[in-house]
Amino acid sequence: MWYDECRSPTSSTPANPGYDRVLMNPPFTRGTDMAHVPRALRFLKPNGLLVSVMSWTVAEQTGSTTTFRKLVEQRGGLVEALPARAFSQPGTTVDTVLVTIPVSRPADAWPTVWPARDSPAQDAEALGNPAGIAAEIVADLRKAIAAFEEVAATLTKPAPTIVPGDIEVS
Repeated sequence: MWYDECRSPTSSTPANPGYDRVLMNPPFTRGTDMAHVPRALRFLKPNGLLVSVMSWTVAEQTGSTTTFRKLVEQRGGLVEALPARAFSQPGTTVDTVLVTIPVSRPADAWPTVWPARDSPAQDAEALGNPAGIAAEIVADLRKAIAAFEEVAATLTKPAPTIVPGDIEVS
């Protein structure tokens, strides 16, 4: 498929489902990668497959990704994390995923598993002693309770009354 045929999600070029595969790397700006995919799917034959490099953003569960994630899940799509900064050599530092979406859900499709960002491994020493952590939490809670009690005491005191001539009466 040529880029011109589906370069815009609102392109007036009619979709012609004549392709077995669509491989794409749409622009990522402001979620436009998610907007390009539904249009590109319309160019695929009934057993076609779309494979797209997309921004990591699509893997995050947010309001702006809900519709796209539902599309991928309903069709039994696959989402694979690519190495961090995989395209830094050509000049982009956006983290990416590889999304594969069939036109129709295969009968043997597994549920879609969305990748998660890797957290650096920490050993037990770096995490600290659980009893020490609990003691810190208790101490912080006691400080917070004392601060709340001080505010409550201040709020229960009657407010000073100002009389004409700026004389304060208690």
